Amino acid sequence: MITDSDWQSFYDRMANSPPRKLLLRTLEHVKKHDLAIDLGCGNLVDTRLLVTKFKQVEACDTSPLVQKYVDELAASNLKFRQVSFLEALDTSNADLISAQFALPFVDKKEIEEIFRKIPKSLTTGGIFCGHLFGARETQVTDRRCDHTLAEVEALAHGLEVILIEEIEKDVETLSGLKNKHIFNFILRKQ
Repeated sequence: MITDSDWQSFYDRMANSPPRKLLLRTLEHVKKHDLAIDLGCGNLVDTRLLVTKFKQVEACDTSPLVQKYVDELAASNLKFRQVSFLEALDTSNADLISAQFALPFVDKKEIEEIFRKIPKSLTTGGIFCGHLFGARETQVTDRRCDHTLAEVEALAHGLEVILIEEIEKDVETLSGLKNKHIFNFILRKQ
């Protein structure tokens, strides 16, 4: 189980990281820039970019630790909501919903509910992007959040697929060689 102390340590280590490459790729497909929702915003690595591109940004996370980073950023177009992912999707006018490495830490059943709710939360032409862990991802310990390509494609049903990309590679970490297995996705509401 990941503790608040673990998250705080991770947030602090990653505080000066650049926005994720998938988000940068996604922004090329976004047509309107009124509202962006950053699901699982953490230490605001991606939110910092979104506040420069959108009129309004909602940074959503279940952790109260996030408030510190929101206060430090002090962007007038940023609203922090300490809510679940499903509660964060109680809108119908998002131009972008970004879930950068957030969904892998959510139970599969909740992920299915999130994907069902996404089309109702996006404007026509709105984009949903993020990552899911694959079945051979080393970080997956309880098999409740891993996916196959067929499962990712099924989750995307009803949305236009701009990108579903499977990446699998071995990476060297402090604790030895680990297998990274993820799916990147960019989906559009038609």
